[in-house]
Amino acid sequence: VIAAGGYLTVFCTDQVSDPKVAPFGLSRLREETLVLKNRQGQIVELLRTYPNENMAMAITAEGQWEATDLVTPGFENTPQGRSLFLLSSGTDVGGIRISEVMAADQLLLKDSFDRFPDWVELYNTLDYPVDLSGWCLSDDPAQPRKWIIPDMILEPGQRKIVFCSGRDVNADGEIHTGFALSSGGETLVLSAWTGETVDCVTFPKSEAHTAFVFDEQGQCINTACPTPGYPNDEESYLALCDAN
Repeated sequence: VIAAGGYLTVFCTDQVSDPKVAPFGLSRLREETLVLKNRQGQIVELLRTYPNENMAMAITAEGQWEATDLVTPGFENTPQGRSLFLLSSGTDVGGIRISEVMAADQLLLKDSFDRFPDWVELYNTLDYPVDLSGWCLSDDPAQPRKWIIPDMILEPGQRKIVFCSGRDVNADGEIHTGFALSSGGETLVLSAWTGETVDCVTFPKSEAHTAFVFDEQGQCINTACPTPGYPNDEESYLALCDAN
């Protein structure tokens, strides 16, 4: 049942057997016709799609279908609906942040391979969990989808460490990107599955055993007291040192 003024998102794939999922996929390479019928078999809506990349078809307030890159599943097809969708999915700018980076020699955080690789800290500033599966992290703004985040849910207030070792593995909750960071400085881009840039930070040349933290305005601050997985303050650094 769809409530008055409500929306229902139907996923379409032939890769999943689920009564709530349409058992077919949609093509981005050829034209297709989608037909919606009522219980009596009468056609309620008919839509012809055409080949496109990273675009959706949305109906306007005037009842016209048009291509758009501003997807709004579950919300009205307006700028306000887009904002509400981004907010609800955690893809609104500032919701998920790159809060700390360590790109030079570090001896504080060892991985399961008995190494001390570079790392990035992701921080959920929201009061609800956000599924980061399918999001992207990159050290190349021209290639924002360089590395796709595997299954990961970031709880409210949680800080998650992602090792930047170049191994591209996900085992026992330890996640490694397919690239390493440059101690000479670079730009990191965090993108949502929608393609939206959620956060973008730039850090300069790194000194050994130091990290960079980023405040709410994205200001880069050098620190000799890294706090991976903890709030970025001196008290947390001392607690981390005690824990290790």
